[in-house]
Amino acid sequence: HGKIAALRGKYVFGDIQRGRIFVADIAALKKADDGIPQTVAPIEEVQLYVKDADGKRVDVSFQDLIEKTMGSKIPRADLHIARTRDGELLLTSRQDGMIRMLVP
Repeated sequence: HGKIAALRGKYVFGDIQRGRIFVADIAALKKADDGIPQTVAPIEEVQLYVKDADGKRVDVSFQDLIEKTMGSKIPRADLHIARTRDGELLLTSRQDGMIRMLVP
């Protein structure tokens, strides 16, 4: 699903308070479900970025995006992740009411 090939076959989840986004390979999660607590699936953090006026990549956090919209520091991100019918991922926060789509 979705246009971001690196996220296909991945389980996407996040830290609601801080807005950090993580992924784990679904096949690895299923393999780790063997009843042995020491067996775990690798988890990676997703690095968000925006492009500046020159088209240069600038790494940001979800909280950075919200703070830019709000014009001030916020204590928490309140991350919510949704998916469109086409499999694209949407990030929202009640802090600023914006809907952001992850794009390649």
